[in-house]
Amino acid sequence: MSSQIKAAIEQIRKEEEEKIKISIQQPLIDAATKVEIYDKVKLSEEEIEEYYKENKEDFIKDEEYHLRHILVETLKEAEAVLEKIRGGDDFAELAKENSLCPSREKGGDLGFIARGMTVKPFEDAAFALKVGEISEVVQTEFGYHVIKLEEISPERQKTLEEAKAEIEYILLPEKQQDAFTNWLLSLKDEYNVQIKEELLR
Repeated sequence: MSSQIKAAIEQIRKEEEEKIKISIQQPLIDAATKVEIYDKVKLSEEEIEEYYKENKEDFIKDEEYHLRHILVETLKEAEAVLEKIRGGDDFAELAKENSLCPSREKGGDLGFIARGMTVKPFEDAAFALKVGEISEVVQTEFGYHVIKLEEISPERQKTLEEAKAEIEYILLPEKQQDAFTNWLLSLKDEYNVQIKEELLR
């Protein structure tokens, strides 16, 4: 066996050994970081409140429309449903009986919808309604709709409680990363640890 082949085999053996070491070490690293960092790092109420006060403009709840709709397959079906509504039949009951949308179980109730959350023809028709008003038949890629506007929730400032989860989502990873970096530096200083970057990526 030539020296080049031997060297190649030795290189492959070393690479495989390193992969095995990493596969063994990684769970230990994950467990250590969870205990030392992620389980310990918390956000105080003061930190959350301070961020909220300094960034209130980022926590605005858009205007939303509370909508019901009835979705059917053909124009003829939609016109028949619309005629029944105008004749005094209950919208929610007609939705349960006729709609193809899963919202039929809730009488066609789609909840509150903001602009940009649905397809444009539906949005244009829905956001042109007045409270209590029923749309004409609206065609979209899903079929034919009859839409009812129940109420409008105007644009408003979110409360601290409403914004809390978003703030935690923003701040917690930053705080955890800082804690993780400080933890590694403390280990390095105290125990002369050599940090293998490939294990931390």
